[in-house]
Amino acid sequence: MWSVNHKFMKTSHLPEPPSAYYRKHIYSCIFDDRVALERLLDKVGVDQLCFETDYPHADSTWPHSKEAALRNLEGLDDQTVRKILRDNAIEMLRLDPKRLPSEATDAAMQAG
Repeated sequence: MWSVNHKFMKTSHLPEPPSAYYRKHIYSCIFDDRVALERLLDKVGVDQLCFETDYPHADSTWPHSKEAALRNLEGLDDQTVRKILRDNAIEMLRLDPKRLPSEATDAAMQAG
């Protein structure tokens, strides 16, 4: 997408390149792919990235999702882990963090 920004801006009447709209409107998710995580952090940034379990699909990490999260997020700073595990999903879904069960919040943060 980023490679077409230059061409797009010459032919489009939109004020911003495609990558700007991606960053404002699309969230990416990973569930067991450290390489994808690293590429997304590099190309998109942490603000549009969430961890998922892909439950109930057969290729999901459930019931070992916590272990997959810990393995994939190992070495990342606490703020990045918090955003990927919790804060970005709350923002994307427009949830009120004060109304979430405290045990859910505590469990997510213990994973990081």
